[in-house]
Order: sequence, then structure tokens, then C-alpha cells
Amino acid sequence: MKKRIGIVGMMLAICLSAALMASGMAFADGASYSVKTYSPETADFVNYWGGVGDIDVADGDGITTFAHAGLTVPLDGSAIEINTLFKLLSKSAEPGGDDVDGWITYSFSATPADISSDTTYPYHGGSKNGYFLHANNVSQNAAPNCAMIELYKMENGTATSIGGAFFVDNIINVRFKLSFKEEASGKYTLDFIRLSDEVSLKKIENIDLNKSLFINENGQTFFSTAIYEGSGCDGNHWEHRELCVYSAKVLTLDAADAVITLDNDSYEFEEGTTYKPVVTVEVGGTALVGDVDYFVEYANNKAVGTGSAKISFIGDYAGNDAVTKTFEIAEKVVEIPDDDDDDDDGDTKRGCASSASTASMAIFSALAFLGTSVLGKRRVR
Repeated sequence: MKKRIGIVGMMLAICLSAALMASGMAFADGASYSVKTYSPETADFVNYWGGVGDIDVADGDGITTFAHAGLTVPLDGSAIEINTLFKLLSKSAEPGGDDVDGWITYSFSATPADISSDTTYPYHGGSKNGYFLHANNVSQNAAPNCAMIELYKMENGTATSIGGAFFVDNIINVRFKLSFKEEASGKYTLDFIRLSDEVSLKKIENIDLNKSLFINENGQTFFSTAIYEGSGCDGNHWEHRELCVYSAKVLTLDAADAVITLDNDSYEFEEGTTYKPVVTVEVGGTALVGDVDYFVEYANNKAVGTGSAKISFIGDYAGNDAVTKTFEIAEKVVEIPDDDDDDDDGDTKRGCASSASTASMAIFSALAFLGTSVLGKRRVR
């Protein structure tokens, strides 16, 4: 998978997004928010500890992390839904265990992750307000394939358990849907649904939450991860602790009516030239920003034929369908000047056509002369 934006572009996207959220600044005129299914990529995460990578191609799209990372694309705070998996090996000495302490956290906050320090995450010891689901392996548990999970509220640097710890059976290394949904009562239901058969592994209802701690004025929440592993993992992080995010329901601005144009849609081929027409994207009359609201991938843009520019939406516009625009690269026409210096009629002839015409006339004259000569000789006889 291609890296979409560099660290400078990613930092700009994060800072701009945070500034807009904090100030309440309006986005593009006419743009509105809606829920979309989105598969995140590496560049969508702020990564503190070198632990974000692409999921193996055979397993589908998404990202995996073994460290602290924050998604800069906002989720729907009233109905959080993440298609996910985590690896949290048991401490048990039985097959599959690694005898290493560890935990994994799913965090939700009203603002995107900062790039200044890991203390912005709402996890144990963090300073950012929000909620987090904290899962850990427990060697003393009689069922080591279970995960012990606890929901915490983080407020003003203090973590408070909500309802105490609970166990989820057979969730370690199993792909599941994490659902965190607001009910009509205003309270939340937490559900762990195994994707292979849609069976609910654990459901907890009537959870009373302070929405101002993890949902902003647009109804969005921002997801982060935090992973800890104790000594003994011998550096093989991905084999001991890992959290995968395949897709999520995001709440972002719509771009279905985006007006996308290229500054040039026709070129004349020159050897060694790469053609990249400048892309302009507007929503509601407002220009979007490249590498902040969208990125562009070019293809077939080095030879004669039809080139393409694929525009994919990111950040506050993530989840909108990508758009592909095409442009033509035509073969260069070479004109050959006429070499006949006695031609004063002003005609301009092209390459082979002029040569062919001249050659035909020469052959015709030669045949005519030959015919006359032969006929003359026959008369003499």
C-alpha cells in the first residue's frame, strides 16, 4: 500500500483539524456530516512509538499497531463501530502463552490525538479526557483464553472504573465488531460481536457516560490505541501484543457534490516527461486542501495513451468515494519541410506524402520516355 502523505502533511492535517474543532470554524459551505464506512491506513494515524503498519494484504485493508497511535479521522460518537481484532497472548504456560504481562486499550476522546506527547491519550496516566476500554491478560484466570476488560473514565488526569471488570470469552486473536451505541434513554450499550457468526460474546447495557468528555460539538469522537507489554517479549512486538482496525464507521463531511477539475486534460508526448495535471477540488464553492482533505495518485502518466488521477478523500472528508479523472497524452506530430527549392507555389508538404508524389512522377516520366524510344525503333524496322 502506498504511503499517501509525508509526516509534514500529516502534521498539518492534524493541527488544522484540531484548530477547526477547537474554534468551531465552519467547513465548506453546503457540506454536511454523514456516517460512512472507512478503512484506515497508516497515514491516518499519529504514531508515537513506531508501531503502526498496514494489515497483511491477505487479511484485508486496515492498520495494525503495537504501540500508542491516534486516528485523526473522526468516528460517530453516538454509534461507535469498529471492525477489529487484538492479540493479547495469555501469560499461561500452556501452548500459545508467552508469560509476558501486557494490556491493550481502545480510547475515545473529543479531540484528535496531539503530536506533542503520549500523555494526550485517555489511558492510565494520560492527561486527556475521554473513555477507554482496557483489556489485559490474566495468568491467574482459570480460562486464559478470556480477556479481562474494564471501562474507564479519564477526567482531569484521573482514571475511574465504570462498573468494574468483566470477562469476554474467546475474544483473543478473534476478529470482532466493537459496538458502543447510544440508546433512546441516552445511556450506552457496549457489545462485542464475533464476526464469523454474528454472535454477541458480551453485552453490557445502561452505561451512563458524560458525552462532553468524548464527543465534540459535531457529534464526533476520536479513536486512539495504547498497548503495553512487559519484559520478556524479546522485541517481537507483533507476535505478543497487536491491535488491528479493519474498518470503522466514521462521521465526516460529505463530498458527493465535489467539483473536481484538472488544469490540463491533453498533452503532447515528450520522452522522459511525467505528466501530473494540477487537481482542484471544491465542495460548496470552497476549495479543499491537498494532502489535508484529499490526496492524488497518478497512473499511466509517462507514455502515449490515457493517464489518470485518482482523488481519494481523507481527514474530515474520509469515507467519501474516490474519484478518477483522465487525461490524454498524444503522440507528437513531426513536420518534415519540403526540400524542393524550385517550388515557388507556397505549398507546404508533409514527410512521406511529398516524397511519394515526387517519386511517382519520376517513374511515370521514365516509362513514357522508354515507351517512345521503343516505338521509334520499331518504326525504323
